[in-house]
Amino acid sequence: MLWINFKIYKQSFGEGALKLARACQKVVDETGVKIIPVVSAFDLVRVKEVFSGEVWVQHLDFYFEGKHTGWLSPLQALALGAGGSLLNHSEHKLPPGQIRQTVAYLKRKKWVEHWEKEVDSIEKFKIMVCFGSQGQAKSWLRKLDPQPDFVAYEPAELIGGKVSVAQSQPAMIKNMVELMAGYNLVVGAGVHCAADVKKAIELGAVGVLVSSDVVKAKNPQKELLELALAFGK
Repeated sequence: MLWINFKIYKQSFGEGALKLARACQKVVDETGVKIIPVVSAFDLVRVKEVFSGEVWVQHLDFYFEGKHTGWLSPLQALALGAGGSLLNHSEHKLPPGQIRQTVAYLKRKKWVEHWEKEVDSIEKFKIMVCFGSQGQAKSWLRKLDPQPDFVAYEPAELIGGKVSVAQSQPAMIKNMVELMAGYNLVVGAGVHCAADVKKAIELGAVGVLVSSDVVKAKNPQKELLELALAFGK
Protein backbone atom coordinates (compact mmCIF):
# COMPACT_ATOMS: atom_id res chain seq x y z
CA MET A 1 0.00 0.00 0.00
CA LEU A 2 1.04 3.56 -0.66
CA TRP A 3 0.01 6.39 1.66
CA ILE A 4 0.36 9.92 0.26
CA ASN A 5 0.57 12.50 3.03
CA PHE A 6 -0.72 15.73 1.50
CA LYS A 7 0.48 17.77 4.51
CA ILE A 8 -0.46 21.44 4.00
CA TYR A 9 1.71 22.61 1.13
CA LYS A 10 0.08 25.21 -1.09
CA GLN A 11 0.05 22.51 -3.79
CA SER A 12 -1.95 20.14 -1.63
CA PHE A 13 -4.89 21.99 -0.11
CA GLY A 14 -8.02 23.42 -1.65
CA GLU A 15 -7.99 22.97 -5.42
CA GLY A 16 -4.51 21.50 -5.13
CA ALA A 17 -5.86 18.70 -2.96
CA LEU A 18 -8.45 17.85 -5.61
CA LYS A 19 -5.85 17.77 -8.40
CA LEU A 20 -3.61 15.52 -6.32
CA ALA A 21 -6.50 13.23 -5.41
CA ARG A 22 -7.45 12.90 -9.08
CA ALA A 23 -3.85 11.95 -9.87
CA CYS A 24 -4.03 9.29 -7.15
CA GLN A 25 -7.26 7.95 -8.65
CA LYS A 26 -5.76 7.70 -12.14
CA VAL A 27 -2.77 5.73 -10.85
CA VAL A 28 -5.03 3.42 -8.83
CA ASP A 29 -7.12 2.77 -11.95
CA GLU A 30 -4.02 2.09 -14.05
CA THR A 31 -2.05 -0.10 -11.65
CA GLY A 32 -4.50 -1.59 -9.14
CA VAL A 33 -2.15 -0.60 -6.31
CA LYS A 34 -3.93 0.65 -3.20
CA ILE A 35 -3.20 4.34 -2.64
CA ILE A 36 -4.51 6.18 0.41
CA PRO A 37 -4.55 10.00 0.39
CA VAL A 38 -3.88 11.41 3.86
CA VAL A 39 -5.40 14.87 3.79
CA SER A 40 -6.09 17.94 5.88
CA ALA A 41 -9.38 17.73 7.75
CA PHE A 42 -10.48 20.81 5.78
CA ASP A 43 -10.24 18.87 2.50
CA LEU A 44 -11.61 15.48 3.56
CA VAL A 45 -15.12 15.83 2.16
CA ARG A 46 -14.05 17.36 -1.15
CA VAL A 47 -11.34 14.78 -1.74
CA LYS A 48 -13.79 11.96 -1.12
CA GLU A 49 -15.90 13.34 -3.95
CA VAL A 50 -13.13 12.69 -6.50
CA PHE A 51 -11.36 9.67 -4.99
CA SER A 52 -13.12 6.32 -4.72
CA GLY A 53 -10.96 4.60 -2.11
CA GLU A 54 -10.08 5.23 1.52
CA VAL A 55 -9.20 8.78 2.50
CA TRP A 56 -7.47 9.38 5.83
CA VAL A 57 -6.90 12.47 7.93
CA GLN A 58 -3.51 13.57 9.18
CA HIS A 59 -4.34 13.81 12.86
CA LEU A 60 -7.06 13.35 15.47
CA ASP A 61 -7.44 14.55 19.04
CA PHE A 62 -8.85 12.79 22.07
CA TYR A 63 -11.96 14.98 22.12
CA PHE A 64 -15.08 13.38 20.73
CA GLU A 65 -17.92 15.84 21.19
CA GLY A 66 -18.88 18.83 23.27
CA LYS A 67 -17.10 22.02 24.31
CA HIS A 68 -13.78 21.46 22.56
CA THR A 69 -13.29 24.37 20.17
CA GLY A 70 -10.60 23.82 17.56
CA TRP A 71 -9.87 20.15 18.28
CA LEU A 72 -10.28 17.39 15.68
CA SER A 73 -12.97 14.93 16.77
CA PRO A 74 -12.72 11.24 15.80
CA LEU A 75 -16.51 11.14 15.73
CA GLN A 76 -16.61 14.01 13.28
CA ALA A 77 -13.97 12.37 11.10
CA LEU A 78 -16.07 9.23 11.03
CA ALA A 79 -19.22 11.18 10.22
CA LEU A 80 -17.48 12.77 7.25
CA GLY A 81 -16.29 9.43 5.91
CA ALA A 82 -12.63 9.26 6.95
CA GLY A 83 -11.17 5.79 6.61
CA GLY A 84 -8.40 6.28 9.14
CA SER A 85 -5.87 8.64 10.68
CA LEU A 86 -2.20 9.12 11.44
CA LEU A 87 -1.21 9.64 15.08
CA ASN A 88 2.10 10.97 16.42
CA HIS A 89 3.64 12.05 13.12
CA SER A 90 7.02 13.67 13.74
CA GLU A 91 5.48 17.00 12.72
CA HIS A 92 2.58 16.58 15.15
CA LYS A 93 3.84 14.65 18.13
CA LEU A 94 1.61 13.47 20.95
CA PRO A 95 2.36 12.65 24.59
CA PRO A 96 2.82 8.88 25.01
CA GLY A 97 -0.15 8.66 27.35
CA GLN A 98 -2.41 10.30 24.81
CA ILE A 99 -1.28 7.87 22.12
CA ARG A 100 -2.15 4.91 24.33
CA GLN A 101 -5.45 6.43 25.39
CA THR A 102 -6.54 7.27 21.86
CA VAL A 103 -5.61 3.90 20.35
CA ALA A 104 -7.23 2.01 23.20
CA TYR A 105 -10.43 4.01 22.97
CA LEU A 106 -10.77 3.73 19.22
CA LYS A 107 -9.72 0.12 18.75
CA ARG A 108 -11.85 -1.15 21.62
CA LYS A 109 -14.78 0.52 19.93
CA LYS A 110 -15.89 2.30 23.08
CA TRP A 111 -17.13 5.13 20.94
CA VAL A 112 -19.90 2.87 19.67
CA GLU A 113 -21.70 4.04 22.81
CA HIS A 114 -21.60 7.55 21.37
CA TRP A 115 -22.76 6.66 17.90
CA GLU A 116 -24.29 3.22 17.57
CA LYS A 117 -25.60 3.76 14.03
CA GLU A 118 -22.06 3.78 12.59
CA VAL A 119 -20.82 0.42 13.86
CA ASP A 120 -19.78 -0.78 10.38
CA SER A 121 -17.77 2.38 9.71
CA ILE A 122 -16.13 2.17 13.13
CA GLU A 123 -14.99 -1.39 12.46
CA LYS A 124 -13.29 -0.27 9.24
CA PHE A 125 -11.56 2.79 10.69
CA LYS A 126 -7.76 2.38 10.73
CA ILE A 127 -5.03 3.95 12.85
CA MET A 128 -1.36 4.36 11.99
CA VAL A 129 0.96 5.35 14.84
CA CYS A 130 4.21 6.97 13.69
CA PHE A 131 7.59 6.59 15.39
CA GLY A 132 10.90 8.27 14.58
CA SER A 133 13.31 5.86 16.24
CA GLN A 134 13.73 2.23 17.17
CA GLY A 135 13.98 3.14 20.83
CA GLN A 136 10.70 5.05 20.79
CA ALA A 137 8.92 2.21 19.03
CA LYS A 138 10.34 -0.42 21.37
CA SER A 139 9.35 1.57 24.42
CA TRP A 140 5.80 2.46 23.43
CA LEU A 141 4.60 -0.46 21.34
CA ARG A 142 4.70 -2.66 24.41
CA LYS A 143 2.25 -0.27 26.02
CA LEU A 144 -0.22 -0.06 23.15
CA ASP A 145 -3.04 -2.45 23.93
CA PRO A 146 -4.88 -3.08 21.72
CA GLN A 147 -2.57 -2.61 18.75
CA PRO A 148 -2.93 0.01 16.02
CA ASP A 149 -3.58 -1.25 12.51
CA PHE A 150 -0.25 0.06 11.22
CA VAL A 151 3.00 1.36 12.67
CA ALA A 152 5.11 3.80 10.65
CA TYR A 153 8.86 4.25 11.01
CA GLU A 154 9.99 7.67 9.78
CA PRO A 155 13.35 9.06 10.96
CA ALA A 156 12.64 12.77 11.37
CA GLU A 157 16.01 13.85 10.03
CA LEU A 158 15.27 12.28 6.64
CA ILE A 159 11.73 13.60 6.14
CA GLY A 160 11.51 15.86 3.10
CA GLY A 161 15.07 15.08 2.00
CA LYS A 162 16.55 13.33 -0.99
CA VAL A 163 18.13 10.45 0.92
CA SER A 164 15.58 7.81 1.77
CA VAL A 165 15.31 5.61 4.81
CA ALA A 166 15.60 2.62 2.47
CA GLN A 167 18.94 3.87 1.14
CA SER A 168 20.51 5.08 4.36
CA GLN A 169 19.07 2.71 6.96
CA PRO A 170 18.24 -0.68 5.39
CA ALA A 171 19.57 -2.49 8.44
CA MET A 172 17.35 -0.38 10.68
CA ILE A 173 14.27 -1.26 8.61
CA LYS A 174 15.16 -4.93 8.95
CA ASN A 175 15.61 -4.48 12.70
CA MET A 176 12.27 -2.71 12.95
CA VAL A 177 10.54 -5.52 11.05
CA GLU A 178 11.99 -8.04 13.50
CA LEU A 179 11.22 -5.85 16.51
CA MET A 180 7.62 -5.36 15.45
CA ALA A 181 6.78 -8.89 14.43
CA GLY A 182 3.01 -9.07 14.38
CA TYR A 183 2.62 -5.39 13.46
CA ASN A 184 2.04 -4.02 9.96
CA LEU A 185 5.15 -1.89 9.44
CA VAL A 186 5.09 1.08 7.05
CA VAL A 187 8.26 3.05 6.32
CA GLY A 188 8.79 6.58 5.10
CA ALA A 189 11.12 9.61 5.00
CA GLY A 190 12.94 10.68 1.86
CA VAL A 191 11.26 8.05 -0.33
CA HIS A 192 11.50 9.34 -3.91
CA CYS A 193 11.96 6.48 -6.39
CA ALA A 194 10.88 2.96 -7.26
CA ALA A 195 14.09 1.51 -5.81
CA ASP A 196 13.20 2.94 -2.40
CA VAL A 197 9.79 1.28 -2.48
CA LYS A 198 11.16 -2.06 -3.67
CA LYS A 199 13.83 -2.09 -0.97
CA ALA A 200 11.34 -1.29 1.79
CA ILE A 201 9.00 -4.09 0.67
CA GLU A 202 11.89 -6.57 0.28
CA LEU A 203 12.93 -5.82 3.87
CA GLY A 204 9.45 -6.65 5.15
CA ALA A 205 7.44 -3.42 5.17
CA VAL A 206 3.80 -3.69 4.08
CA GLY A 207 3.74 -0.23 2.55
CA VAL A 208 5.33 3.17 2.19
CA LEU A 209 4.36 6.63 3.46
CA VAL A 210 5.33 9.39 0.99
CA SER A 211 4.82 13.14 0.89
CA SER A 212 7.01 15.80 -0.72
CA ASP A 213 8.28 13.63 -3.59
CA VAL A 214 4.73 13.46 -4.91
CA VAL A 215 3.09 16.58 -3.49
CA LYS A 216 5.81 18.98 -4.64
CA ALA A 217 6.55 17.25 -7.95
CA LYS A 218 6.07 19.07 -11.25
CA ASN A 219 4.13 16.01 -12.41
CA PRO A 220 2.64 14.26 -9.34
CA GLN A 221 0.89 11.62 -11.42
CA LYS A 222 4.17 10.57 -13.04
CA GLU A 223 5.87 10.31 -9.66
CA LEU A 224 2.96 8.33 -8.23
CA LEU A 225 2.99 5.95 -11.15
CA GLU A 226 6.69 5.23 -10.72
CA LEU A 227 6.22 4.46 -7.04
CA ALA A 228 3.11 2.35 -7.60
CA LEU A 229 4.71 0.25 -10.32
CA ALA A 230 7.46 -0.68 -7.87
CA PHE A 231 4.95 -2.90 -6.07
CA GLY A 232 5.10 -5.19 -9.09
CA LYS A 233 1.38 -5.30 -9.83
